[in-house]
Amino acid sequence: MTKKVLAKDITLLVSASTAGGTAIGGINSYDFSKDYTDTDLTDNDSDGDQESLPTSIGRTVGLEGHRLEDSVGVMNAGQTFLRSYSNAVGYDAVAQYTLSTFVDGQTATQKIFNAWPEFNPISGGHEDNVAWSATLHVTGTVTTSTV
Repeated sequence: MTKKVLAKDITLLVSASTAGGTAIGGINSYDFSKDYTDTDLTDNDSDGDQESLPTSIGRTVGLEGHRLEDSVGVMNAGQTFLRSYSNAVGYDAVAQYTLSTFVDGQTATQKIFNAWPEFNPISGGHEDNVAWSATLHVTGTVTTSTV
């Protein structure tokens, strides 16, 4: 039986020095998208039709969520990692991420990738929960596995 995957059944882990990774808490929206760069192959033999081929694929993961803090103002560990990596440059900004989907409590698929984040730690209006957003810029290959 095929089942629909609910967004609430997705987890995103960021791997730092912790074995297995740390969950990024408070996420309420995911957007895994691709951007293509192509090369123009159009020539006089194309009869006025454009021809192209993809030459590279860029990927981003857009995230939005609620800011989570404990009673003394310490932010969720996963959100803290995003903030830390977003303040670094070069390879120090890159971490490994694991995005997992679950069906009936069992891991269905995993996407493992390296990325560097843009992290916006606070947003919201007068009567809103404090929110955050991030864009993970994937570098290299995304490995997808089904369990």
